[in-house]
Amino acid sequence: FNPLVSGNQVKISETEDYYIIGTSSSLRVLWKNGSIAAFRFIPSLSDFALSGDRIYITLLAQDCPNVMALSFPDLKKIWEFRPEMLVFDDRMVWQKKETKSWRVKLSGKNILVASGYTLYLLNPEGKPIKNLTIEDDIWDFLEKNGKIYIASQNGYIYTADKNLSLQDKVKICNGYVLINPVTNETVMEITRSVWQVSQELYAACEDGSVYHIPTGKRIQIMEYSQSYLNTYYSGIRRETSLTDKLYKNIKLLNTPNGTLAYSSSVLSMLKEGESKWKISTRIEALDFYSGKIYIHHGIRYNREIISIVNLDGEEEKTLSTSTLSACTPSQYLLHVSDKGIVIVSNCEIKLVSDNGEIVWYIPTEGRLSYISSENITVTFPDTRYRYFENLIFYSIILPESGHVFILPKEMRENGYLQDVKILYGNVVLLYINSTTGEGEILIVDAKTGRLKKRLKASDKTYAGALDKYLLDPQTIRMLQDFDFSLLDEIPSEVLEGRIGEAIANHGLENVQRWLKVLENLPFPPEVMHSLKDVMNHVQDFRLNSRIRRIDICDINGDGIKDLLISSQNLITARDGKTLKEIWLVDREKWRYEVPVNEEYMKNSTQPWMNEDIILLCAGDVNIDGRDDVFAVSHRFIGFLESVGEGNYKFRWNRSLKDVGWEDAFTVPDVDGNHARELVIPIWRRDVRSVAEIIDSRTGRIIFTIPGDTFWIMPEAGDLNGDGTNESIILFEDYGAKLTVFSPGFEWKYEKITRFHDLWNKYGIHAPAVVMDVTDDGVKDLVFAVTEEDGGIKIVEFDVKDDIPVKTVTVEKSRWKKREEDWMYVNAMAQSENFVAFSAPVPEWRNDRRGTVYLWDIEREKPLMIIHLDAKSMILNDKNLMIFGMDGRIAKINLKGKEEKPYELSLKGGKIKIFSPEKYITVYINGKLSASGYEITNFMLSPGKKNLQIRVRDASGIEKIFFESVNLEGINIIPLLNTGFAVMFASALILRLIRWKRQ
Repeated sequence: FNPLVSGNQVKISETEDYYIIGTSSSLRVLWKNGSIAAFRFIPSLSDFALSGDRIYITLLAQDCPNVMALSFPDLKKIWEFRPEMLVFDDRMVWQKKETKSWRVKLSGKNILVASGYTLYLLNPEGKPIKNLTIEDDIWDFLEKNGKIYIASQNGYIYTADKNLSLQDKVKICNGYVLINPVTNETVMEITRSVWQVSQELYAACEDGSVYHIPTGKRIQIMEYSQSYLNTYYSGIRRETSLTDKLYKNIKLLNTPNGTLAYSSSVLSMLKEGESKWKISTRIEALDFYSGKIYIHHGIRYNREIISIVNLDGEEEKTLSTSTLSACTPSQYLLHVSDKGIVIVSNCEIKLVSDNGEIVWYIPTEGRLSYISSENITVTFPDTRYRYFENLIFYSIILPESGHVFILPKEMRENGYLQDVKILYGNVVLLYINSTTGEGEILIVDAKTGRLKKRLKASDKTYAGALDKYLLDPQTIRMLQDFDFSLLDEIPSEVLEGRIGEAIANHGLENVQRWLKVLENLPFPPEVMHSLKDVMNHVQDFRLNSRIRRIDICDINGDGIKDLLISSQNLITARDGKTLKEIWLVDREKWRYEVPVNEEYMKNSTQPWMNEDIILLCAGDVNIDGRDDVFAVSHRFIGFLESVGEGNYKFRWNRSLKDVGWEDAFTVPDVDGNHARELVIPIWRRDVRSVAEIIDSRTGRIIFTIPGDTFWIMPEAGDLNGDGTNESIILFEDYGAKLTVFSPGFEWKYEKITRFHDLWNKYGIHAPAVVMDVTDDGVKDLVFAVTEEDGGIKIVEFDVKDDIPVKTVTVEKSRWKKREEDWMYVNAMAQSENFVAFSAPVPEWRNDRRGTVYLWDIEREKPLMIIHLDAKSMILNDKNLMIFGMDGRIAKINLKGKEEKPYELSLKGGKIKIFSPEKYITVYINGKLSASGYEITNFMLSPGKKNLQIRVRDASGIEKIFFESVNLEGINIIPLLNTGFAVMFASALILRLIRWKRQ
């Protein structure tokens, strides 16, 4: 679940009440106001067609029925269809395999589906009526005037009648002859696809041209050099497919005025087999509405640019709209109607008005991380690659309740969320206005996901007592109009009440005039004198709203954590339960030297607040009931311990240069002193930066980490048997370094060297856990590694004795790999009985996707494979929760005995396995031996066989079971092997005899 899941764009459709938006991972039905009416996770969605109260969909998936009918608008499954063809598989056996389904269109009351090499005609209940099979994959088709035109991967346009009887085929897209530039010999001919057929019978070709079927005319849209094509086709050495650069390089869009043909850089209007005009421009997406062409040009200067072009190719208007920070769209889809412009990317879905203003939006950033506290888990998009980078996100998900909070649209226009905490049943979010730099605290109910409060760093706007005077418009106007010279001329005798002395010195008439002035003053004269000074530079008395950091710690000693807020030149705290302001420390002491503020001096200033600093919670180090804090600035770091209510003093502080002070953070105890430690970046000039872990009690450096790219697990466990918990760090230092350390102890594992292949895709890793696998009472190190071809190993290491315990192969490598060729996985978690770990895929591999394994350490067997590319995960003995790179959240119940979801039967040497609505794979001795949807049959030789049976459902959860079967009969395979050996030896002897005779 998670309606904010990310995916590549597929299609947008619109009804009177809804938008229907399909991506490669989901189908959404949205009300016109942007709220989600229905959501269904659909892996590898390729197309959909709406018909009344039904929506028909096709998928590229090949392990579940990939043609379905869903109810509309609630998206409940009605029926499913499984297109298949005979395939000669890796085991050299002809077997039925499901084909990828690319397109679905309505044909009267029936539907047409293109899947693999076959075009199917299905009735509204999903029953096949007819089908037509051609020689290659079908990309598109068009039904017009009783004929069906079929676009294929082999460059042909096939023509069939409405009964799917083949009538004709025409080669319109010639293959590319790949020539070796050195020998000038032909290497091979690669077919080039016909991608699309338009309503006016134009066909888009991979060679960059458009072919007009009625006239046979060809219009060249894109030109490619011979060197480019030779390099391109040398790289793919096969037909172009959906991950290649020229995949659907030419697209067509029907309009009432002609057909628009466009590529990524060219747009042309086609009429009667000719190009009427052609313009060059960057094109990310395109749509036509009400006589205008809308072109999305991508991002310029952090704004998305859309131009509106008339039917003569002339630009009439340009509009821009804001983007989401920290998320770079890879693709766009555009849909224009009278409601506005719907823009879909992998980062967000939004409706934009004709002037570029965002009407509503849905962020779909993916890359989920989490925090967990108080039995509350909060997930959020995390695009960071280092701890020292700022979070930037726009939504949170509450997995327990399924609720979602999205930053309000008016706030999204000018800013983003930068931090998230959990406090007394609430989620605390730090919002940063990127225009003004000011911060705001958002309080979200952890049960409902609703916004409860919006708070500033302080309830005060001005220092001290000034809110009383400066927030009232009438008072401000009075002060601005008041003639302070009248107050200045009143002598001290009158102000101090020495009237007799004043009369003697200044005369009765003057004294009466001055008394009348005092009588009409709105405030006491000493207050008026103070306000006169304040009014001369009133903005200098305004408390700064630039929030730098938030943290959670007990400031008032009531046993409930409070919200600590570090702003520019200001520290405040809010009570964790009531959120009322309980503490304020202002760096600008002069603000409290004016008489009106003097009474606030003691409680609003502190002697240690002489720098612009941030405070980070360290826990109750001095055990006085109140949490102590780290103080960090650009010039020093220090430790402030509580010495009474609202008072702190430095236990230690020291000067530092080049501190990345705004990026500092704390971690749990690293050196065994039961207090949090400080981690700071040191940005050194002309040399590599480092990160330092600082002891809270003494300020000493516990550990120095080369660079700024690392993962840390504090208090991992006692791995060397000395009674103190060690910590684990993974960092890059001319290769991946996995280090276990504690005071006086350090252990390194440096055999794995590849680091950035996975880190650059997944960000901060967590590849190791600790557990006692040797049963000696001391924890051992367990980590998982993978390699680019999909091999996976679990490595168990006894750190105490510095010896490897065991290496378990989870998935075999295709090739033999050196140890330095392996890479640490990006996510790993443990419970008492299990470990879960990701099987990530490098960014440059697009032939497979990441998965997660649930592993039984004691039995050394996999229990489950979850087909989800994980960013992070949580595991306990009850549940496994996985947070995906695409934003998916999978929650799997592990409690209770697992019933076998299949039936196994034996008959002679034949095994039959049946599992309704599941995809079955069977492994024998680690090799794939059989597979099939719902049912699989295979033959085995007599004897005892150990089977690994994997049963996968439509959601991508593949459960693993182990069976031992004993097949009766005589095993003739050894006899056959002996016979083949004798025959081979005899043939070899005969050849040797003939050779000698020659």
